[in-house]
Amino acid sequence: MQKEDFKLSSVLIIQVITALIIFLLGKLFNGPSIDGGESEPSTIYSILAMIVSIVTNIIIAHGLLFNRMGSVSEYLDGYHVIKPTNFGLSLLINVIPTIAVIVTGTFFATSLTMSMLAGSYTGLGSMLIFLIVLLIVSVIYYIFTAYQYFVIADNPDMSFGDLFKQVFKVGSDLAGATVKVFFKWILAPIIIYIVLIVALLGASIGDNIGASIFAGILSLVFIVYIVVAYVFFLNQLSLNYLDYKEKNTDETYQKQVFE
Repeated sequence: MQKEDFKLSSVLIIQVITALIIFLLGKLFNGPSIDGGESEPSTIYSILAMIVSIVTNIIIAHGLLFNRMGSVSEYLDGYHVIKPTNFGLSLLINVIPTIAVIVTGTFFATSLTMSMLAGSYTGLGSMLIFLIVLLIVSVIYYIFTAYQYFVIADNPDMSFGDLFKQVFKVGSDLAGATVKVFFKWILAPIIIYIVLIVALLGASIGDNIGASIFAGILSLVFIVYIVVAYVFFLNQLSLNYLDYKEKNTDETYQKQVFE
């Protein structure tokens, strides 16, 4: 078995199960929208969905680190590494950007509304800049926390403070590798998809039904691709982490020998 090998079906099945659980939670806890359309996410649903997502990600991370070719049940055995300390840490890391977006978004939205009521539209430029900055900061934050689940799965007994520092240390050390992996599996395909869709929609103006049908088929294929590609993205992150861990272990051993 090659180091890169892993049980794709096991990870996919776990993700499908997770998606179904989150979907059912939405049906149970989301109330109807004001206009009678799609239901609006409730606070309870958002919290439960985040909890399910965190548990799933830790389980998958544990499997990719310690039982890569395991069955679904063997992957699920990774739940035993989840403890109040590391679960609380992951919850905090995931909640921080949400709180930041709510606070800053409310502030800018209020400022923009007051500006428009006063007859000034200069706030629109500030809002655009804010959205761009928010996107950049969000990407950077994700890069620095991309390995949180692998760090948690690998260090289940580490203290909250040490675990917090380790997540960001690993994330910063592997930032370059993370960007490359994200671009390869996620960003580049999205860019290609958008370009193709724009070209097809442009060609479908008029009676070109074939272009519209092909655009629809391409969209379905792209959705399937993203689901599978995300699994390979996680796998590559796990390989990055394993290489990082091996390198640091060797360096620590050499220091102990020569000192």
